[in-house]
Amino acid sequence: MWKKIVAPILLFYFFALLQTSFFVHFSLFGVVPDLVFILYFGFTFYSIKKNQLLGNARVYEMVFLAITAGFFLDIFQLSYLGLSVLSFLIIGFALIRAQSALMNKDEGYPLSYFLSIFIISLLGYYLLLGLFLNYSSPINIFSFFSYKTFFSIIYDSLFAIVFFYLYRITNKINLPTRQLKLFR
Repeated sequence: MWKKIVAPILLFYFFALLQTSFFVHFSLFGVVPDLVFILYFGFTFYSIKKNQLLGNARVYEMVFLAITAGFFLDIFQLSYLGLSVLSFLIIGFALIRAQSALMNKDEGYPLSYFLSIFIISLLGYYLLLGLFLNYSSPINIFSFFSYKTFFSIIYDSLFAIVFFYLYRITNKINLPTRQLKLFR
C-alpha cells in the first residue's frame, strides 16, 4: 500500500528535477518540455480507465496525483504556491468527466484519442495559469498564448506520445484487432 503513495511522489520529484535541471539545456525557442504535466496527465488518464468501476477511488487518486504534481511544479517553477495544484485539480475533474462520457469497452485507447485530450488539457492548463496569474487584468490572460505556446504543445506532445507507448508496452495494452478470432 505504501508503495502506491511513495512511488508517485518520487516520480514527480524526479521528473520535476529533470525538467528544471537537465531539459533546460534542450529548450527549443525557449520552451522546455513540461514533464510533470505529462506524467500527471498520463497517470490520471490511465488510472481513470483502470478504476472505472470504483467510483470514489479514481477521484481520490486523481486528487492525490494533482496535489503531488502541482506541489512539485509550484516549488520548482512558479512563484505562487497552489496555482498548479488548483489547475491540476480542475483539469483532473474535467478529464474524469470527459472520460466517463466517452467510455469505450476495449482495453486501450487509440493514440489520437489520447493526444487530442492531452492537447485540450494542456491548452486548458495554460488558460488556467493565465487566468490565475492575471486575475486583475483579464485581457492579459491571452499573454500565455504566444508562439511559445505553439512550440510547447508540439514539444510536450512528442514526450506525451513517448509516454503513451511506454505505458502501453509496460502494461501490455493492445488495441483489439478487427479480425475474426477462431478457436478461442
